[in-house]
Amino acid sequence: DTACLIIPNGCVGLPTLAALEQEIPVIAVRENHNRMKNDLEKLPFGPGKLFIVENYLEAVGIMTSLKAGVNPSAVRRPLA
Repeated sequence: DTACLIIPNGCVGLPTLAALEQEIPVIAVRENHNRMKNDLEKLPFGPGKLFIVENYLEAVGIMTSLKAGVNPSAVRRPLA
């Protein structure tokens, strides 16, 4: 019953790999500094399953839009 996973940017562990395998969206937060330096964009996430944001406020916005069924790219500028 996990809707999404919020992690520090660059952090790859069992929860991240499980979310990847089960196609659960992952939100990586850049302001949460850590010693791991993994490039999450090199992992085979499906379209719309990896979001890299600057802070937790943005993470909550992405999480809320996913919960509401709104594509996060529909509320970001510039509009596609």
